Amino acid sequence: MIGSVNTVARRPDGSLVGDNVDGQGYLDGLAKDGIDVRSRRVLQFGAGGAGRAVAFSLASAGVGELVIRNRNMGRAVALAQEVIRAYPECVVSASDRGVEEDVREANFIVNTTSQGMGVEDKLLFDYSMLAPHQIVSDIIMVPEMTPLLKAAKDAGCVIALGKRMTEAQYPLVSTLLGIDALPPAPCH
Repeated sequence: MIGSVNTVARRPDGSLVGDNVDGQGYLDGLAKDGIDVRSRRVLQFGAGGAGRAVAFSLASAGVGELVIRNRNMGRAVALAQEVIRAYPECVVSASDRGVEEDVREANFIVNTTSQGMGVEDKLLFDYSMLAPHQIVSDIIMVPEMTPLLKAAKDAGCVIALGKRMTEAQYPLVSTLLGIDALPPAPCH
């Protein structure tokens, strides 16, 4: 459904089966932190590969509304339309209005872009706008505390680290491969 595969297993008969464990890993990581996305107004930054997986998973988990922002508006619109087709009960839109309005209205914010990995990266928005009632998540693993997550923590927000998504993917990959649970790899 999301158009990508990141884990492939060879079956005993020689056939291959593939899946993408990003979206379910993201949701499972949130659940381990006690975070429920149901009925939330989610602002998602990014419509790339991982962003696609996260968007479909958020819709499947019952978010109240999903607003997608992306540098390439066409990509955000296309992703929103695909998610709506798969989950017509979910309110999904691509936003090109002021980011300030989107941030103020969101009670859950997720970054699925690479913004925050580099020291010189621009901020996604003015992080001083974050409010304590918001949950802020980043799928970036390194650095563990991205500028977005640091600002969110300082603002009193609940935060979700990117490494939680990766940690939650291990059992999913193990199941797909039909092997005993893989030990978590160290996140450097």
